Amino acid sequence: GGAGSFSIFSIAKNATLKSLELTDGTGTTGKGGDVYINGGTVVIEDTSMTSGSAAFGGGLYVTAANVTLTRCTVSDNTATTHGGGIYSLGTLTMTNSTISGNTAANSGGGCYLSTGGVATIDNSTITANRAKFDNAGVTDSGGGIYMGGGSVSVSHTPVSPAAWPSASQRLNATPDRMTSGSSTHVWMCGSKPPKTGRRGRARM
Repeated sequence: GGAGSFSIFSIAKNATLKSLELTDGTGTTGKGGDVYINGGTVVIEDTSMTSGSAAFGGGLYVTAANVTLTRCTVSDNTATTHGGGIYSLGTLTMTNSTISGNTAANSGGGCYLSTGGVATIDNSTITANRAKFDNAGVTDSGGGIYMGGGSVSVSHTPVSPAAWPSASQRLNATPDRMTSGSSTHVWMCGSKPPKTGRRGRARM
């Protein structure tokens, strides 16, 4: 995310992206390796975002925008901080899409949902993502989805673990799962619904 680092697409108004293969982006100001969106209503269809790298959102970064992903793949991206595949502070709707093989140095290997973000994920697959939190003793860093704030609804979507070839690769890392800070109304297909407290907050 330094000088000379740019997202393949940087979008700040209404736009539609279709049938694209976006790869090896390096992020605008350290955000959104392949795609950086900071405004408007953006529709992305039949598009892959792969092998991108950034501090936040190796594949896709969303803020102050309404973004819809349909039949998209976000894979093999890397974030040096949060959100290996996706980092979102906006409104994100994902259908018939895949988030796989992404890695975050801190939290949210597949997707990091920040304060104010709203995500709806349906009929999709979240698999083989990894979150590696370097601080000793830190757990539940959301290999699949990390919710630092906002809310998310996940339906008909398996969230399955990464495969760890060796014990050393399991150290300081969490495979796919959903970790909640203050989110509400959370469901995962293929796993137990989270327990809720009196205020309806998810407890993992």
